[in-house]
Amino acid sequence: MVDTGLVFRGGETLRFSTPSAAIWKDWVAKLRADGSGSGKIYPLWMSLWSCRLVVPQSPAFALHGRVGCGSAFLIGLGAVVTLRDAGPLVLFTNDVPGFYWNNSGAIPVTITKMRAKKK
Repeated sequence: MVDTGLVFRGGETLRFSTPSAAIWKDWVAKLRADGSGSGKIYPLWMSLWSCRLVVPQSPAFALHGRVGCGSAFLIGLGAVVTLRDAGPLVLFTNDVPGFYWNNSGAIPVTITKMRAKKK
């Protein structure tokens, strides 16, 4: 997990974007922020491990975020998220705990705080 150094309040809305061509690697597979990419062995391998992912119901190797102790949310190639919780923002790839040792690379993420709609 990467601590962004950013702290937010619940109720704030953030827009996340990542370059679609940016990649990171898990072992030998080159992957985009949505978890898609190369690696023919990965579908079979991950079918055995998917229930052990940090966020089991979400795509393996996709970019996720979490604020404070709240629930993780999918960012992928981009998302707009209204935060439920307050606290520091961390970003992570949805991998199996204990298997981050074979990950490398970085994907740039742009985070934009959206203006509250006037009532």
